[in-house]
Amino acid sequence: MKLTDLSDNRLFSLIDWEIGTTTISNVELQKLFGLLTSNLDPVNRNQEVLLEHIRLIAMSNISKADQLSGIEKLLELVESNISDISSKRWVSLLHDWYLMSNIQGKQSANNISDRLVKNAQLLQSLLDSDHPSVYVLAILSKQTSVINSFPLPASISDIYNSIDANAMPPSYQTNYFIIELTESIKNNKLEDSYNIMSNVYSDLPNYGENALNYYLQFTVFANKFNRQDLYLNHLSTLIEYYRQKNNLGHAAYFTYALCSNSANVDEIYSSELELGVDACDKSMAFYKKYQGPNSNFYIMSLLSKLRHLTNSGDFNGIKSLVKEAKLLKEHISYPVTEEKFYITLVKAYFELQDYDAAAKELSSFEAISTSNSFKKHLLKLDLLSRTKQFDEFTVALNSVPVVECESISNSDIRDLNLYRRKSNMQPALFCEGKPRWNDIVKDPKVADAIYSSVDRFVTAL
Repeated sequence: MKLTDLSDNRLFSLIDWEIGTTTISNVELQKLFGLLTSNLDPVNRNQEVLLEHIRLIAMSNISKADQLSGIEKLLELVESNISDISSKRWVSLLHDWYLMSNIQGKQSANNISDRLVKNAQLLQSLLDSDHPSVYVLAILSKQTSVINSFPLPASISDIYNSIDANAMPPSYQTNYFIIELTESIKNNKLEDSYNIMSNVYSDLPNYGENALNYYLQFTVFANKFNRQDLYLNHLSTLIEYYRQKNNLGHAAYFTYALCSNSANVDEIYSSELELGVDACDKSMAFYKKYQGPNSNFYIMSLLSKLRHLTNSGDFNGIKSLVKEAKLLKEHISYPVTEEKFYITLVKAYFELQDYDAAAKELSSFEAISTSNSFKKHLLKLDLLSRTKQFDEFTVALNSVPVVECESISNSDIRDLNLYRRKSNMQPALFCEGKPRWNDIVKDPKVADAIYSSVDRFVTAL
């Protein structure tokens, strides 16, 4: 049935439902919001906040900086006077602020985490731990803790651990199990991860936009084994789909993913340089236009392009991008981006044979105590070898740092032992129990089906 009166106040209930169940990037949803915002007249404070919320969401089919700024100001207003607003409205705003902050890279990991946790604790003090609004924030807080590697406060952890997944609405169940998959991959419980993947991939066409969150974790799983080759072609499927839907934000993200992940393909698998560089150029152009040249995704895209050019030995291209990357260093706030910056810069200087500059960047990298010590050690070995400091090289080769097997790849171990073989030394025996691809993936046809599942679920988005 069609409503002829677009000012009917009952439409607030419709948009309240839609904004809580549909992704903010949904183009059709934004058209609906844009149609209704000029006609509806709120009759209470909750409806006022909801109307402002949907006006911000309907501004564009991409997440612009002013859109995020508007959401943040509205959230601050709600947080300063929570007695006037429902918990559902509050959590919905916080959820969208979280998504936009992550997409745009406009907040630090710590700021995002702190805000989620503080809001969850505040909401818990007003309600009880079983209230849906509380456990939704507990799920979001858990998600950020898994992504950014910080421990959840005991009060929030207790809420999350007490959640009965089977009693939650389907949309929250999906988020919950995505977190379980994410955490199992991050904690290297890879057999558990693969079991989840094997069970859910055939159902992805039923998950709507949430299928993407699962598929992104499939790619993280592949990255554990340097098997980016499994999904690179399928990223092109996603890019083309979102371009046809005119969802420029999603198309740009997967273009970035193609740019970034193709730069990390293990050398034993083929990779098309031109495809990767083209993806980086398109990703950089998008994020420069819509988020600015200082944004996280622009910087990450530039660093990935620099990795491609370093791998191909493009001397002039390397020099140009190194210069730009150095200027952007002050704008890096994410630890993952900072680590990528140093590793990429050191390898670029190796290719330029500017070993003094490489040593300087490596020294700065080594000063970051939280970063991967094994990666630093491999870079140091490479520098000592290239500069023919053989005595120091031998000492370093026999002084492998404490190895956290969860954080290094099999290719890292292979690189270290390649140095040892060249020095007529026995291979270093560590992380022997580290699982390999064939230890977990017994049937290649199942793995192919998992990673090609995007070709089926994309039509259901």
